[in-house]
Order: sequence, then structure tokens, then C-alpha cells
Amino acid sequence: MKKYEIVAPKGKVIDESELKKNKIKFIDERDILPESWEELGKVAGYYANSYTVSGTHMIIDTIAHNESRNIFPTLGESTAAMVLAQLCQLRDRYNREALNSWCDWTSPKQVKYGIYFQNEIMTAGIFSLNRTPLVFKTEILRNKFLSCPKINVLITLAKPLL
Repeated sequence: MKKYEIVAPKGKVIDESELKKNKIKFIDERDILPESWEELGKVAGYYANSYTVSGTHMIIDTIAHNESRNIFPTLGESTAAMVLAQLCQLRDRYNREALNSWCDWTSPKQVKYGIYFQNEIMTAGIFSLNRTPLVFKTEILRNKFLSCPKINVLITLAKPLL
């Protein structure tokens, strides 16, 4: 029996589901959806850490592995993630304890006062079961948080992830 080597054209892979039908079909490798971080392969994006100076983010182009799990696809998301961490620290200081210490998302009776975006507009609302990271124990705390101009700038920067 003669053996053949089949080489997929660049950017294509063999569709393994078609092999079971004794067919060889090439598909675009981008059409294969990963089922895990490790299967993602090459990732490109933006990375910010404590050494990021004045909003300058490192541009990353690497293979997905444990050391690259904090790479965001866009500059806006990278900035939003860094700023959201700051906002969560500020939120907990306003609430005088960590969110998971007082907030019960499973209780429809527990009211939380939050900040979210609706139609691109920063909005103050009341939550019981719907989630948002910027929630407060009282309406007064939420409004005090919103009254700080510097915090408002941070909230606007975090918008891609809120």
C-alpha cells in the first residue's frame, strides 16, 4: 500500500471530522474554536502592570501559556482592567469591608446601590440579583463615590469592562 503525505496550505488545517467520512477537507485554522486557554495558541494584545508608566502599556505578541494569561486584546480593555482593580479597592474602602464579606447576590431581599453603563451613559441604580462590580451598601456611599471627579474619570476608563 502506498502512503501519501498531505500538507495543508498555509493558514489551513485538515478538518478531522471529515476524515471519519474518508474525506479530506481543508478549513481555515481560525475557524477552529479553542476549548481551553492552552488551545488558543498565539495571542496578541496589551499588558499593564505596576511598572506601567502614565498609561503606557506593553504590546505583547506571544503564545498562550501560564505567564501570558493577563494579556488583553485591546488597549482599552487593558486600561479598563488596571483601573477596575483600583476602583474595587476604592469601593471596598467606601464600604469599609470587602465585597464578598457583605454582598449576597443570591438574595433578592438584599439591595445594593451600584454604578453601571446603559447606552454609554454612566448610571446609578439599585440591584438585588443583577451583578455589577461597583456596588455599595447604601445610596449615600454610592453617591459620595460618584461625586469624586477623579473617581469618575476612573469609572469612565473602566467602561469597556463594566
